[in-house]
Amino acid sequence: MDEACILAVATEMRQNRQKAGIGENAPVKPPGMLPRLSEIADINIGRVYHPRAPEGDIHYETFARLAVFFGRNTPVHRHQSFFQVHILTEGTIHLDLDGAAFGGSAPAIIFTPPSVPHSFWSDEHTDGHVLTIRQDLVRDWFRDIPGPWSDDLLRAPAFVTIASDDREGGAEFDALAATSGLIAREFGGEQVGRSIALKSLAQSLFVNLTRLLAAHPSSVSTGHSRTAEVALFMRFCDLIEAHFREHISLTNYADRLAVSETRLAGICRRIAGEPPKEIVHERLAQEAKRLLRFTDVPVSEICYRLGFVDPAYFSRFFTKRTGRSPSRFRLEDAF
Repeated sequence: MDEACILAVATEMRQNRQKAGIGENAPVKPPGMLPRLSEIADINIGRVYHPRAPEGDIHYETFARLAVFFGRNTPVHRHQSFFQVHILTEGTIHLDLDGAAFGGSAPAIIFTPPSVPHSFWSDEHTDGHVLTIRQDLVRDWFRDIPGPWSDDLLRAPAFVTIASDDREGGAEFDALAATSGLIAREFGGEQVGRSIALKSLAQSLFVNLTRLLAAHPSSVSTGHSRTAEVALFMRFCDLIEAHFREHISLTNYADRLAVSETRLAGICRRIAGEPPKEIVHERLAQEAKRLLRFTDVPVSEICYRLGFVDPAYFSRFFTKRTGRSPSRFRLEDAF
């Protein structure tokens, strides 16, 4: 994967949000509501995952690898011509999937059909496989497979968690994870027959995925109040994405969400296990890491870009969170 290319896409996502008016004076959206489709960034999958072959039909990346760059709070986006499957083997995730709030821990599956808007927040331990496949390829597979396959399975997004006592579901999940590992090997190599192997493995994965989705209804949050809390938390994450460089107060964030600081703090601790201030600071540190890793921008300029007024304070802030100074981090981690 070309990280410089991903940086361009991430920047494009933020610019699209600003153009759409999702900024300082944007009205707060009710819980569970995603922006109108015209406001949602459409991610060019080939450009993000495999710029050497931008027209590729199948793309693979680990969840952790994507999280290193995009951060744990991923703003609303969609993939116009691709199905996307997240096979989470570790960690916990909360997401908004086409306007519905979900949450749960691995092992879990996120199935996102083409053009469905989605955003999510994951904890630092979350990892797994992310497979993205061109829609024409998937629909051709389903036409060729004999049997009573419902086309509805290809239309509806789904979030499925696998219970520890679900032996059949666990077996299907293990098959998905194992096949994903083989896809990762083929995707990252240049072996003879790579294209055929990728398509065959991905088709096998979709057969297992369809069996699992048919047997397991989507796991929606357990109650309305919990769903509303997840939706409000995701709105808080959206506000952080729009305003983290401005260093606005928690009172300001709470006012924009029309809740008290106490309620905001309680929701953040229940869902993320962290206070709101920590989540904001984490986003600042994440952006600092991106700029240090993937650009040659001087440390002092990064400080000002991120809204700090004192380079010395920025250096202390960064060192406290990472255990390394900005200069040492760049020396050891730059691409």
